[in-house]
Amino acid sequence: MMNPIKNNLIIELHVPDLKIIKEFYSKIGLKLVWTINLMKKNWDI
Repeated sequence: MMNPIKNNLIIELHVPDLKIIKEFYSKIGLKLVWTINLMKKNWDI
């Protein structure tokens, strides 16, 4: 029996349109954990 893979991978993206990127990565099973809106200078967790 194989052990499950444990991974703490973090991907940091700097893109002009986050909606397109979220759609793409959600199709391969990734999810958005948190974002920073630098224009509003707040954290959306």
